[in-house]
Amino acid sequence: MRHARALLDELRLWKTVWQQVETFLDQIDGAAQKDDTHRRRMEGLLRAARAVEHERARDDASRALGDPVITALPANVYVVSTGRTEEVENAWDDAVRRWRLPGADEVELAVGLLHVTDEGKIPDDETVALMRPVAVIQQVTPVGAIETLRLPSYPGPPGATIAESLLPGFGPSVKDSGGRISLFSREDRLKATRGESGDASPVRSWSTLCRVRRAADRTQTSDEDQVKLSTSGTGAPWGGPDTALLQVQTLALAVAATPAGAPVPAAAASQLHAAVTAARAAVGSDSEDLVAAAQMVEDDGVSDPVLADLIARAGSVAATRLTAMSTIGEAAEHLLSAPLAADPRVRLRDAANALQGQALPEELCREPVEGLVLPVGSPLAPELDRVIAARVEYPDGTLRALRTLENGFVATWPAYRRWFILRYRAVLSPALASFRGSFLAGLSALVRGGFTGLDTAGLTIGAAGVAVGADQVDLEQPAGLVPALASALEAGQLGMVGGDRPAPVVILGVAGRLGQASLHISPLRLSTASPADAPGPAGTLQAGTPIDRFVPRAATARELRRGRSDDGPGHDAPAREALALYGRLGLVFGSDEVERLLQNLPAQSALGARLIPAPTPEPPPLYGTVPGNSTTLIVHGLPRAFWARPGQDGVPADAATAEPRLARPGELLLLRGTVKGDGGDGVTVPPPVVVQAPIEVDDVYALAGDALARIDTSRAAVLSTSPDALPAEPPASGAALVCGPDDPLTVILLRRSWAREPLLSGVRLVRGFAGFDAASLAARTLLPLDLVGAMLEPGRSVPDVPGVGRAQEFTAALDTLDAWTRHAQ
Repeated sequence: MRHARALLDELRLWKTVWQQVETFLDQIDGAAQKDDTHRRRMEGLLRAARAVEHERARDDASRALGDPVITALPANVYVVSTGRTEEVENAWDDAVRRWRLPGADEVELAVGLLHVTDEGKIPDDETVALMRPVAVIQQVTPVGAIETLRLPSYPGPPGATIAESLLPGFGPSVKDSGGRISLFSREDRLKATRGESGDASPVRSWSTLCRVRRAADRTQTSDEDQVKLSTSGTGAPWGGPDTALLQVQTLALAVAATPAGAPVPAAAASQLHAAVTAARAAVGSDSEDLVAAAQMVEDDGVSDPVLADLIARAGSVAATRLTAMSTIGEAAEHLLSAPLAADPRVRLRDAANALQGQALPEELCREPVEGLVLPVGSPLAPELDRVIAARVEYPDGTLRALRTLENGFVATWPAYRRWFILRYRAVLSPALASFRGSFLAGLSALVRGGFTGLDTAGLTIGAAGVAVGADQVDLEQPAGLVPALASALEAGQLGMVGGDRPAPVVILGVAGRLGQASLHISPLRLSTASPADAPGPAGTLQAGTPIDRFVPRAATARELRRGRSDDGPGHDAPAREALALYGRLGLVFGSDEVERLLQNLPAQSALGARLIPAPTPEPPPLYGTVPGNSTTLIVHGLPRAFWARPGQDGVPADAATAEPRLARPGELLLLRGTVKGDGGDGVTVPPPVVVQAPIEVDDVYALAGDALARIDTSRAAVLSTSPDALPAEPPASGAALVCGPDDPLTVILLRRSWAREPLLSGVRLVRGFAGFDAASLAARTLLPLDLVGAMLEPGRSVPDVPGVGRAQEFTAALDTLDAWTRHAQ
């Protein structure tokens, strides 16, 4: 068992190392979950703050700040002195940052690390080493989709995060330039590191940074000190004047008052439509921000109930504004094409009246007044102080912990990656090749005949004999020979028991039991045909029967297509074990790979005729559902290509029925179909997911349609090639199939199934396996695609079935590998 023990030790090592990686990723995931609520609150409150800032600026823009960074950097800046909008060259520039509301940009800088030289010194430029996001790993999800893990997980979509524009080696500044640059300046960082901050937080509050930025001198004329307000539009951040909605309301009421029967003038409808467009530009985005903020408060809450009420009221006002503008705009368009229509006028009047009195709460928009003993201002700023402090507090803010872990993983992952690649090529791949060699030799002997690869002669079944399905065989040899046998035998070596009912024995391990040596084997396949159909005892190997090292004759292609022996039912076991062993090897390593190994073909070379031929063309699509953990498949309506009639292709001429060829006894197939999708928000239904799982066939036989009602179908899947054979409403009891009494049915009895989930539609039987890469099998999880691709030898591709969930198939492959190695202790 030398090869099996070496492989088992390597599998345990890979599992341990990958668990370290998973633990690291789990810690990142846990940190992200802790920060996520604070992140959602901050983003929602910043959207409210942006809308409030715009509302204030429409009254007085002398202290206005630019739009905060929430999930994207600003595209433009509004230059106050010229009234022009310019494209921003560098949104991280101090000259731009110091004039905008602090947002996600300042939060990220507050938890970032200062640039340090190779000598451990901090350069004079005092910049933050804000790491650009890196595509770390590419992972296949349980439903077959491909996801890319990008770290650090900055705000913004993949490829457009707030740190995407940073140039290599460039970092934003945290100079303490008048206190306007950062929440966590260089000086404050040094004091915090040395423990010199005292009891006060070393991190500045959001409202303090806002106050300092508002109070800055705006009379400077140099380009460096010009007031440049971040904006996502093409004008001032606050859009149009606050009278835009009033104008819409006035014009809408005027148009609605047009006398009945008189057409609405096209000029009036056009003017109204233009006014709606201007109002949307002025307050549309602010209204959307307030609606989003109100939804955030409803979902995640805030600590101040007064603020929660104010934001809820503001969200209600904003929603009314958006609805009214949409209604008025649609009605105006309608009147342009149908000026006599009456219904649009009614909608105009109702929407315009709905705008009456819809003003944002004054308490939400109030700015704190400096110098008061008890400053009275909006509760929005104190709440943002609390939420942002929870994320950036030194040393244990939630975002600070998350970014520390993410940056740590990005830094250490290349070393892990290098270990996996080198270890795979140097140890794992050769160990697995040596291990599977014995299985392949035994399979080759079953198919071609000849020597099985068993290195030990003279093994004999002990006094108790052995029954069909047994996974252990006691020998006549004494237990004292166990060490010698363990040294001589390898897992996967095949012995052959001859006689009237020949049976292959796939050896997996050696042990002592009750003073005798004992072999651990794959569950024994042995003919259970009645004595009337085959000589010899049914399902039993007698004591004293030798375990030979040779298969006396090759299996014919017809026997492999049928899963039955030409010599009668007593000789079925070798062909069926060949199909089973071929299926298990294919499940683990891939059917094409096993064929190439059996035929000594180069990797990735084209395959011609297969050593193990398929019995039929590709099985057709099937209608119906498959319950989870089904034990039987009943299939109706198969074409003639899936039947062999008496006297054809080995079927006895006196056989009572045709022989079904959809599946063969002993083989492994994939059962594919759609299952109910996970997730959903309670309103939208998640789309179904295509999955596949292996099934192992025990027996296949034909059944007439009228016999279906007499068998138990409680754990059976009743399927058909035609949807018309399935009733719209299945009966409360009995088989759900509409067929004639003489319609032939194929009944597939399953020895084992890994299909745990019910299949709802799109059912297919698939012959052939893609297999799995050795590294994923060793780590016991589907490893990142890019990592596996880097491990494989040139010319090899990552085994994959795009768009199909293979989690159950992977579980079956692990179960098979575990069964082969568990006795190699």
